[in-house]
Amino acid sequence: MSNNIRNLRITSLATVEELFQKYPQINRVILRRVDAGDDTYDITHYDSDRPNDLKWIAEKYPDKQYERNPKRGFEALSGYDGMTDATFKVIYRLDPQAAPIDELQFTERSLRLLKENRICSVGDLTQLTEVELLQIPNLGRKACDEIKDILARHGLSLRLKA
Repeated sequence: MSNNIRNLRITSLATVEELFQKYPQINRVILRRVDAGDDTYDITHYDSDRPNDLKWIAEKYPDKQYERNPKRGFEALSGYDGMTDATFKVIYRLDPQAAPIDELQFTERSLRLLKENRICSVGDLTQLTEVELLQIPNLGRKACDEIKDILARHGLSLRLKA
């Protein structure tokens, strides 16, 4: 596996998404830009580390750019390293359980009902059973089915039994 990954050239966001799909054990990839005039990167390091708070790092160091791409399942921090005279990207696979429920594209009504009941992350939602979900005031069968369908599209589900 290591030679295959090290020989890959990252040329687009789709390439990163494909890499994470093909190698589920990889959570972090560090890239270095090949040429200043090109948007192609070589993989310099990869591992199974879970993410640091990249957004906080970007806020603390304004020369770093933060990007979150829930559709493709990753977040990234880009910048310039003066020591090596290279542009780099650190890309982490997003933990689907930590994602805010806003990213799942529920209807406004379902989203509002979930948030009013302090269900703010995907992890909060997937800890509920269908019975518990239906106990939320004003959340009926139609909204429950919508939530289950959207979770299923993301490879997730409600908890089976209490």
